[in-house]
Amino acid sequence: MRFIKYTYKTLFILILFSVGVNNKIHAQTSFSISDSLKTITFPSNEFVFYTWAVLTNNTNTDLNLRWVRSYVTPLPATWSNQVQLLDSIYTSNVDSADFVLPAIAGFADYALIFFYPNNTVASCRARLDIFDPLNPSDGGHVTFWATTTSPTDISTVQSNSVINLYPNPTKNNIHFENAFSETVHWKLYDLKGQIVDSGILIAGVSNINFNNAPHDGMYILKLQNSLDELIYNRKLQFKN
Repeated sequence: MRFIKYTYKTLFILILFSVGVNNKIHAQTSFSISDSLKTITFPSNEFVFYTWAVLTNNTNTDLNLRWVRSYVTPLPATWSNQVQLLDSIYTSNVDSADFVLPAIAGFADYALIFFYPNNTVASCRARLDIFDPLNPSDGGHVTFWATTTSPTDISTVQSNSVINLYPNPTKNNIHFENAFSETVHWKLYDLKGQIVDSGILIAGVSNINFNNAPHDGMYILKLQNSLDELIYNRKLQFKN
């Protein structure tokens, strides 16, 4: 009988311990963040550059979460930045907000941060803490380490020939004054850093016809060579 009582007691303690551990694990894993540190380096004459971490809901319920931005090293005086979670974009003067991470099987969303360097060579470490405001231990963080370098020469792949384009503003196409000597990839970004159109410019061709005519406003056109090196970076204004 003594052996049986001891066994029951041991089992009871083990069950309590297991429940406590499982609750603790659940409290810290209702969602996950893909990275704890993201590093990015861009030339200072980039209008905007950005990076992101992936958020994944590990439950079958919507999660009411909060993000808080802080700086491990200060944001340079000439820089500004924006945070985006789901479809909401927040400016530099917003340091915290609540959001809902939906309960969709396999759903993943992105915590993005955009930096506007304003032609300044500098660096910054911005940190996002994301957590359940009712249970702060259920959370995590990601640090974004952004650095800008000296401006990139946005000449063409030809050695000493600067490419001009026109018209700018445009409606749905542009023409380069000189054709590129090799095939390049182009991407058109809106000011949120999202790609709105992309394609390939064949060597010797000097026109781009945009498949998805953007709404009126300012956009960024970037061209990259076969090594994914940035060789052209220009603001484009669309007026329809």
